[in-house]
Amino acid sequence: MRNILEDTLVSLDGVSAGAAVSGFAEYRDEAYLRDGLGQALACDALLMGRTTYEDFAKIWPRRTDPWADRINAMPKYVFSSTLEKADWNNSTIVRGDVEAYVTRLKQQEGRDLLIYGHGLLAETLLKLSLPRFERAPKAEVY
Repeated sequence: MRNILEDTLVSLDGVSAGAAVSGFAEYRDEAYLRDGLGQALACDALLMGRTTYEDFAKIWPRRTDPWADRINAMPKYVFSSTLEKADWNNSTIVRGDVEAYVTRLKQQEGRDLLIYGHGLLAETLLKLSLPRFERAPKAEVY
């Protein structure tokens, strides 16, 4: 069974959205980019809500690095009841029963599923107890 991995940027004062996070881009270094690519290569698909999808669809397709190549090529499942269209390549809008859909994705063969950020989708999955971990996440020390 595949796991769901969440990667969330959080400022020291606990902010995980807005200017505190978007301003982080200037601090990315080679290690950050290498690790981000490694994580993306270890996963088969992205799970996201509408807001994340709309933000990411403006940024990732314009990037030209190996990490962006991987993200742009990955299947993307967008959970939304209001999103009209998803033009970013390999994107599928998912409506309806989040629990049933994510459970099916987890039961498929393959690598883990990835969520960037902690928004409504991640909160919903936690409430449904879907990110059951079969193994403890490995801590990286730099």
